[in-house]
Amino acid sequence: MSWTHLVLFALSRALPKHPLLNAALIDDEIRVYSDVNLGLAVNRPDGALLVPVIHHAHSMSLDELAARANELGAKVRDNKLAVPDMVNGTFTLSSYGTLTAVRWAASIINPPQTAILGVGRVEQRPAVRDGQVVPRWLLPFSLTYDHRAINGMAAMELMETMSAMLQKPEPAGAGAG
Repeated sequence: MSWTHLVLFALSRALPKHPLLNAALIDDEIRVYSDVNLGLAVNRPDGALLVPVIHHAHSMSLDELAARANELGAKVRDNKLAVPDMVNGTFTLSSYGTLTAVRWAASIINPPQTAILGVGRVEQRPAVRDGQVVPRWLLPFSLTYDHRAINGMAAMELMETMSAMLQKPEPAGAGAG
């Protein structure tokens, strides 16, 4: 189990609460989706970036979602990804946490989606809690969103939800819901 899996799981639970971020902008129409189909940006060994999609992520347990993400990642690396593995995404996650020098990045939205979440490396860093400097595990993340479909408040509300969920993740194997 990795932090990427936990972020995917939190997204699968948070996006139904923030529907404009689980949407597409097609021409002048915003299409909000009830299904959460999470794209996961994955680098191929030759440098190509592909975005396989975990369909119906909102109905998967953490273990199921992690297994599907691992399966799709292996398909990308082995050059065995099929077209059905890459269509109908409603939101994308881009993880640059394997890069040691990169804490923040601006991810590019995967059209026609309305937003993408980028996550950096989880690091133990000093933080102030109750007036004391203590070590904390921190995960930097940034949200890129299309202002034609989403205002800043809706975007920040998703970030608040994600932050709360990641601070208290559900136990491994947690069911759909």
